[in-house]
Amino acid sequence: MLASLPSDLSLYILSFLSLHDISQLYVLSRKTRHFLLNHESEIYHQLAVSHRFVASGNSLQDAVLSEAPSKWLDGVKTWKDIVRRWAILERNWSGRGSVLEGGYAASRDFALAMEDNRKLWNLPEVRHFEWSEGFLAFVNTEGSIEVWRRSTDVHFHRGKPISTPLLSPSPLAAVSSQFERAVDNTPAAHYEDGGVDGDVTPTYEQLRGQYTPHAFIASPYQQLVRWFRFRYPVVAFITHVEPYTIHLYDIAQGVHIRSVDIDQVRQSGSRSMPGNSFLMNTPPIDLRLSDSYVAACFDSGVIVLAIRAADETRFSPVIICENENSLALQQAVLQLRKVPRSELLRQRNHDFDSFADKDREQDSTNSVRAPGLFAMERFEVVPPTPEAKAAAAGALVIHGEETRISPCFASLEFSPDERRLVIVTGFGLLYLIPDFSRIARGLTTVEKIVQRVHIGTPLSHISWGDRSRRFALKTEEGDTFIIDLEPSYHSPSYPRRSSPVLQKALVHRLADFRMSNLNLVFIHMQLTRTRLWLVWDPQTLLHVVLANQGTRAMKGHLVTENEWREKDDDVTPLPKFNPRSYGTSVCFIDFTPDIQ
Repeated sequence: MLASLPSDLSLYILSFLSLHDISQLYVLSRKTRHFLLNHESEIYHQLAVSHRFVASGNSLQDAVLSEAPSKWLDGVKTWKDIVRRWAILERNWSGRGSVLEGGYAASRDFALAMEDNRKLWNLPEVRHFEWSEGFLAFVNTEGSIEVWRRSTDVHFHRGKPISTPLLSPSPLAAVSSQFERAVDNTPAAHYEDGGVDGDVTPTYEQLRGQYTPHAFIASPYQQLVRWFRFRYPVVAFITHVEPYTIHLYDIAQGVHIRSVDIDQVRQSGSRSMPGNSFLMNTPPIDLRLSDSYVAACFDSGVIVLAIRAADETRFSPVIICENENSLALQQAVLQLRKVPRSELLRQRNHDFDSFADKDREQDSTNSVRAPGLFAMERFEVVPPTPEAKAAAAGALVIHGEETRISPCFASLEFSPDERRLVIVTGFGLLYLIPDFSRIARGLTTVEKIVQRVHIGTPLSHISWGDRSRRFALKTEEGDTFIIDLEPSYHSPSYPRRSSPVLQKALVHRLADFRMSNLNLVFIHMQLTRTRLWLVWDPQTLLHVVLANQGTRAMKGHLVTENEWREKDDDVTPLPKFNPRSYGTSVCFIDFTPDIQ
């Protein structure tokens, strides 16, 4: 049929089909296959756009360059290559493909990159820091905040010149103690009025790991900093002496933005859930920054403010609290149910399975390969049972401020696009606010749009991926969850402007990254397009993987379906060993097997 129609009309008809539909057409007839092969570039370009792998109007080169930092599209030559890699990546994230679990052992010199022992930075005694867009910020031993800038891009930022270092009369001018510690073994080490001193232009490799002083923020009255966050260009911090005052600075302009008394904001109240105030019995337990907002998290509530006072005409302060009994909410809200592997194996129809490459061998010295259905335990979000909901109904009462049970808020995080806000609590409750900007603009209230799910164990940390679809959760007991709010995002039929619904989310728990039996302290995690990074230890991970999966998870070996069916229980208990014999380092779960 396609061969009998004009090419333009045939391609137009094909533009309405999904990747799964197109893959089936190749075996329809010899003529159809010939037509598809002759027009693969146009067809797969259409598929890349319709599945939202690339934006409409982007060239092949633009599509590859947009993913350049992670390099997972390196070597792509055709639109079919791009669609193939995206399809495999999405299949692996869904738990239907394979993953690599591995890590890098840390050198004693923390200035080295663990994967290749190349220099990352050269500042001594820097451990706890925040990095954003080429700038490194940390609290020094005297309680002040130092900001240093990567020497490879010291002249420009986003195509615009930014003076480095900041000089007087800026209140954030770099100080002499920073220059005394600056390394002077490259021409980029000495700066005067923002320029390189000397005629020699250093190479990228010479500048790798080199940072130059940029700014210095003296803590008011030499007070010790309790919390500090940095998201270019804003630094926010709270001191121990003034635990209810947020200080905000702009390190690009070199100015103090403002200091906000969050206790006054609390007393005035705003669009809150469901009252207009909460008790601040203790100082903030977390501080977060996005491009537009700064948020302070208390045990009893959350306050979100516009960073700049001028923006408060558009974004009013928002107070989020919980007046209902958290113990009762654990039963009354959405719940997690583990999906047996046998049930998952029956679900075969998946848009991206056509590009599976299950026979490819992996050869890596720092990772082991595992099937996704084994490494990632699937959960679904389900309504509470009628019995549990009825039992909780009587306990869901509004308390007065003096008798209210604290919800034990633990942390919060905005999505990269600032539309979504996730809050977690010590009662194991996850709050999703799917469109926060509507609340800040006064178009709705928190209680009207908030979604809650009981994870089942106290929660502590959140890390968003780069496209605001996916985030990772860490529990106090050491479990790691990955939650995809829009698992159908890349389906051509998925609504373009939809709001995520927790009950449709795809939830996985990482079976091999469970620290409850290891007594290891969790420090940090980061979710990217292709990997989840965790502060862990490679030797510990290898011990866990092999204990859980035996020789079945060795390099390149995939577990058979019969083996999956035979093992549908929880993770095998680990053999006894001394966790102190292992160091704390960085591990990852990589979702790009079979892509190269």
